[in-house]
Amino acid sequence: MSFCRQKPLISIIVPIYNGGSFLKECIESLLKQSYSHIEIILVDDGSTDISGKICDDFASEDCRIKTIHQSNQGLSAARNTGIAAASGNYITFIDCDDFVSESFLDFLWGNLIRTNADISTCGFYKFQNTSNIESKTALQKAKTILYSGKEAAIIALYQNGIVDYSAWNKLYKKELFATIRFPKDKLFEDLGTMVYAMARAEKIVCSEAKLYYYRQHSKSILRTPYSEKNLVLLDLAESILNFAIKESSSFQKAAESMLTSASFSIILKSPRTSPLYRGYLTRAWENIRKYRIQCLFNTKTRLRTKTALLLSFFGESLLKQVWKWSIHGNT
Repeated sequence: MSFCRQKPLISIIVPIYNGGSFLKECIESLLKQSYSHIEIILVDDGSTDISGKICDDFASEDCRIKTIHQSNQGLSAARNTGIAAASGNYITFIDCDDFVSESFLDFLWGNLIRTNADISTCGFYKFQNTSNIESKTALQKAKTILYSGKEAAIIALYQNGIVDYSAWNKLYKKELFATIRFPKDKLFEDLGTMVYAMARAEKIVCSEAKLYYYRQHSKSILRTPYSEKNLVLLDLAESILNFAIKESSSFQKAAESMLTSASFSIILKSPRTSPLYRGYLTRAWENIRKYRIQCLFNTKTRLRTKTALLLSFFGESLLKQVWKWSIHGNT
């Protein structure tokens, strides 16, 4: 234990809203970490189920756990509360319906210290129930790559490499969040935060070792019905492009690719039932017409985006027909 105490403190931030079904499994995976010098910050964001009680029960049994109860303000606000309360030199975010391998923190911290990086990342499994989880990745065989912060941000924007812009599955130097916070009351909060955090980092070490277990279920934010709140994706992508233009041409090209992808998401999923939807659809088409040639000739643009770009020359009707066929298997 004396060696563990010499290691720096890691703050684990767990935002919680009505996560009672899976919360115990999440917290227990954190308590089993081989890296034991931790504080677990459970932010109960106005839960109406038994989540608050679960948090209090665990906190009464382990002094490393701190529970914060607040009125319901959303995922971003809960994460921001956790950041403000964190005492550690490093922080990580875990969603309350997910869990992690026992070596999650030890592995990420070891890579971060070995490479003197600001962010350390690992791979993840997507699963719906614990019975279909794959066997553990052999850590010694997992590919690990060191990038500059901007290089990693660019890879994340292309959405087809080892780096992603999820907030979870990463360990951060806390100082990265000195001036960065998650945008409140908005979906796609990870995209609206992590690209800027990555760009601020000097170095990011990325491993393919799958140590984070991401649960997919009907209550996940990304699986809820489409609404006007989803339109913020276009705002975020446009803001990222404005930021990228000031950074470098390679950053700009990646942001253009992300913007076209976001624009297609708006076109394919938005109805024309309100002036707000119609306004965003107009902007989305303007973005596609403006950037489709350079994105088509950009070798890093992912194939699905290039396919949509080619179809866009023939209009919205064909584009939507092919998209529906790809989802449902018919036209």
